[in-house]
Amino acid sequence: MKKLLIDKYANLILFDESTNSIEELPEECDISTAFVAEEDGQAISRTEVVNYKAGDLVIVFRAYKKDNWLNKTVVCNDVFAKDDVVAWYKSLKTDNEAI
Repeated sequence: MKKLLIDKYANLILFDESTNSIEELPEECDISTAFVAEEDGQAISRTEVVNYKAGDLVIVFRAYKKDNWLNKTVVCNDVFAKDDVVAWYKSLKTDNEAI
């Protein structure tokens, strides 16, 4: 079984239990921003226009390649993924309010 290990800085290590080895990961990217849309709209960048619906999770990924930042907007309308992200985001707001 392969395991994706994530440290406190969100660095990724892919470990293969069957071979007891660490494998190469593809070029890493970061999530620049993510939000749950309150109404239908469009995400517009220099290279694309992406439509989204109310309730969709809009995620903007970015990667640095060949001396250039590349962005990719992804719309997630999977109910379970959205609920998981929204619950985590709400927990952050609750934690901050308690401080």
